[in-house]
Amino acid sequence: MSDKKIQRKKPVRRTKTNQRSGPRTSRSELSRQRIIDAVIALVSKGHPRFGAVDIAKEAQIGLRTVFNHFEDMDSLYREMDAQVHQRIILPIVLRPYEATKWQDLVLEVAERRAEIFEAGYYAGKFARLMQANSTALSDGVERSISLERSGVEAIVPKDVEGRAILVLALDAVFGFDNWVRLREGSDLSVEEATAVLKYTAQGLIRQHTALHSEA
Repeated sequence: MSDKKIQRKKPVRRTKTNQRSGPRTSRSELSRQRIIDAVIALVSKGHPRFGAVDIAKEAQIGLRTVFNHFEDMDSLYREMDAQVHQRIILPIVLRPYEATKWQDLVLEVAERRAEIFEAGYYAGKFARLMQANSTALSDGVERSISLERSGVEAIVPKDVEGRAILVLALDAVFGFDNWVRLREGSDLSVEEATAVLKYTAQGLIRQHTALHSEA
C-alpha cells in the first residue's frame, strides 16, 4: 500500500445565501409579476386612475413590495405596456393572413384590427388618458400609432396609383381612436363596429379604383 495518504476533499459548506438565493429570486420574480398583473387587472376593470395603494391591494401584497420592485409608476407602466403587447396583442398580430389580393387583405385586416383593439381596449384607452403624465405611456401610444400606419402601408402595393392618400384614408379608418368612437360614441357592438370598418374600407377602395381608372 502506498505511503501517500488519501487526500479527502473537504465538503463544501452551503451558506445561507447559497441555500436561499434560488427561492428568494423566485419569490421576487413572482411578486414582481403579481404587481404587473394587478396593474393590468385594474386597467381591464376600467379604472381610470389608481396608485400604489390600489395596486398593492389588487396584488394582495404589501405596499413596500411595490416600491421595492418599481421606483416609480412610469417604470411600472412601461412594463405593463410591454407585457400587454407581448401577451395579448402579438399573438393576434402574428397569425398568418389568408387573403392573396390586397383588396381582400384590407378587409381581413379590418377584422384583425377589430380583434386587436378589443383585446387591448382598456389598456389603449388608459394609455391615451394618462399619456400626458407618463413618458412610458406616451411612448407606447406613439409606437402603436406608428405600427398602425406601417401595417396599412404594408397592405397597399407601392405601384398602386395615388397610394399615399389611400394609405392615409385607411389608416384613419383603422385607427384605435376611431374604434373607440364606434364602440362608445355610436354604442355599437364589436360585430357592428367591425362591419363599419369593412364597409368604409370597401367604399374607399371602390372610390379610389374608380377615380384612378377614369384618369
